[in-house]
Amino acid sequence: RRTASDDDDGSRRGPRKSKHAKMWRTLTQKRPISSLTSVQQTSLLMAYWRMLETRRSHTPHAPSPSLIQDEFAPILLDNLASPELLQQFQSSPFLPIGLNFLAIRTRIIDDWLLEKSCSSSSSSSSSSNSKRRGRRQVVNLGAGMCTRPYRLDLPKSTTIYEVECHGELLHTKHEVLQDAGYKPSDAKVISVEGNVADMDALCEILVEKHGLDPSLPTDWIAEGLFAYLKPLHHLQVLERARHFSGKDSRFIVTLVHPYCQQHVLHVLGVKLPWAELRPITDFITEMKHAGWSKNLQVLGDKDFMAMFQRTVTLPIFLVSAESNPTNPIT
Repeated sequence: RRTASDDDDGSRRGPRKSKHAKMWRTLTQKRPISSLTSVQQTSLLMAYWRMLETRRSHTPHAPSPSLIQDEFAPILLDNLASPELLQQFQSSPFLPIGLNFLAIRTRIIDDWLLEKSCSSSSSSSSSSNSKRRGRRQVVNLGAGMCTRPYRLDLPKSTTIYEVECHGELLHTKHEVLQDAGYKPSDAKVISVEGNVADMDALCEILVEKHGLDPSLPTDWIAEGLFAYLKPLHHLQVLERARHFSGKDSRFIVTLVHPYCQQHVLHVLGVKLPWAELRPITDFITEMKHAGWSKNLQVLGDKDFMAMFQRTVTLPIFLVSAESNPTNPIT
């Protein structure tokens, strides 16, 4: 199951029509998010694409089945996106390409998380040592409007750290969903305000303020983030993540080939706020150097077609790896 069911206290973790539906527009007026950057605004675009992908399952004769179900995305958009912004999303020439890849990467990362979470949950028992071995941490860098804590059945042994440099973005997301009658799954969710471009300071905040345990296995997610980071920050993120992770940790990241920048600008006429893009091989070299080389996997367009019968016409990749048995970073 990806979506949880009713709880004993009457609240819901799974999709339902909210009794608060009439107040959604009012909520936006009462709690606007102030001055989002262009990068943070893309989190609402991702929610819009997840909404469209979810609707595919209700569309007769759709060319392929929906890869994800996110009934929370419309709630966030109804609260936080103006009609003008939704019109921009709808008319974007990047929509066909972006929607397909968004669906693919969301599904792959969903399955990636559930794989370890389920195995960790089933391995735990009543002894304190076994419970500790069953604990797992997830650090979602640039979490934005991600709804995985609500969509996925993650066990109590999992702690999710959602990281954003604009803490109000996370606060508003959870406030909107909880006022609509929903709560996260059994996993503990912690909102963290910090800048991924200053990974040393961020890790200090994670450990000292929010209780991240560097001795525990940790899954790091950089979903769409690295295209917006300057290349000089990439290695620092990888190294610090490895240093503050225990045995059996993992890292998954979306990478964009440099060709995409010119194609999107000159062919589609869209200028995205990406930083300098660089060859995928350079990043993989740094990933290995930082201690993420075990079971390293690179998925691209041919893999996406084989897995989901979906075409992604731009060279965008998902790269994942497990931590090396020994930590090379000091």
